[in-house]
Amino acid sequence: MALKAIAVASILLLQKPHRKSKPREHTSCLERRLQLWSEGEFDDLLNEGKVLQGRLPKIHDTKDAEDHLARSFSNLMFEGKTKAALQLLTNRSKGGVLHLDSTIPSSSGESTTVLEELKSKHPTSYPVTAEAIQLIVGNEAPSNVHPVVFDSIDAAVIRTAALCKTGAAGPSGIDAKGWRRLCTAFKTAFADLCHSLALLAKRISTTYADPNGLSPFLACRLIALNKNPRVRPIGVCETARRIMAKAILFIPQGDIQDADGSLQLCAGQIAGAEAAVHTTREAFASDNTEAVLLVDASNAFNSLNRQVALQNIRRLYPSIATTLINTYRDSTDLFVDGSSLLSQEGTTQGDPLTMPMYALATIPLIRKLPGTQQVWYADDASATGGSGDLRAWWDDLCSKGPAYGYHLNASKTWLFTKPEHLADAKADFNGTHVNITAEGRPYLGVHSAHRTIVTSLLLTR
Repeated sequence: MALKAIAVASILLLQKPHRKSKPREHTSCLERRLQLWSEGEFDDLLNEGKVLQGRLPKIHDTKDAEDHLARSFSNLMFEGKTKAALQLLTNRSKGGVLHLDSTIPSSSGESTTVLEELKSKHPTSYPVTAEAIQLIVGNEAPSNVHPVVFDSIDAAVIRTAALCKTGAAGPSGIDAKGWRRLCTAFKTAFADLCHSLALLAKRISTTYADPNGLSPFLACRLIALNKNPRVRPIGVCETARRIMAKAILFIPQGDIQDADGSLQLCAGQIAGAEAAVHTTREAFASDNTEAVLLVDASNAFNSLNRQVALQNIRRLYPSIATTLINTYRDSTDLFVDGSSLLSQEGTTQGDPLTMPMYALATIPLIRKLPGTQQVWYADDASATGGSGDLRAWWDDLCSKGPAYGYHLNASKTWLFTKPEHLADAKADFNGTHVNITAEGRPYLGVHSAHRTIVTSLLLTR
């Protein structure tokens, strides 16, 4: 109940009475609302908030839009958010935010609403198969982690994590800038706040908590971005959750990287993406390599089999298991455009635990795919070798991947071959619907073609 009160307090208590209100008016308004809060008059506070939100100015014409853009850009620059200001200018002609009743084309070509598309991207829970659960044999089981290792999470660690955070606000309405101020200002009050967050972080990382009590803390705001012509869901979790997750990760970060090693390069390794690109390029340049397979998965992070992942992590990586189980063992509320959806599978975007969890969850799958050199960065996988070996690896991934929530998207997967092996590659991958080319494809944003092809592509831009 306390976490739910914290989640709604800022929205109900801190709204400005009008656009040009002064600090004295804010103080008077806050005192009146605190009195209503103490008397339990939550309906009155909610109705007042709805009225204030309904009177916010709306943009009606192009001139208003340009003025709004100029003010937003100026405000971001004055706040030191240069990156966000530049993105505002470069992305203003793209997409935007869609409403739930907007109509977009679906993957089948028919029209559907944004709400239905969002529901399809947040599937219900998948069944757990015994083949996907990692068995522990003999002395392979890692030793349990004593709770004392998390005692180093204190107010100073929370404050450091808060200063590192950037980004938008979750359902409570307080963004990273607001939390940085809460955790560093207000005399001695900020120390008490940081100490309380540290205690909650230690409890989440050492003991199993009631999922119903944590649900307000884990709730997220969902934004439906226009991907032209599809929709891209962007989740924004509470800033306090991001701060505590960052503080918790200070402890097991080394264990996670050691567990992943070179199998998964998204667990916080330095220059992990660069290492994946260079490894794939060097393997393709080898005389023994005929082709490289660049794999794409459908809705990868939202489709990860959450129960399989948590069971494997509990067996193999106990230092982070309790935190992930408390975070992901129950459905999460996603608030979007006045409605709510449930996130029952996968990970939450914006959560610092997303990449570590995805990396650890896919390690058992990767270990079951021997026979060719493979490189993984989150859901982006590449494999190099002969086209026949790559076809066998592809078939193996197709059969074993769904048990872990890894569903291949053949229409966006590319087989990049050397020109002299193009005919053999087409024959080996016949019927798979995988795209085949000898002119190179981007991998993790970097083109993997020969230097001469890359040069010719740049000259045509």
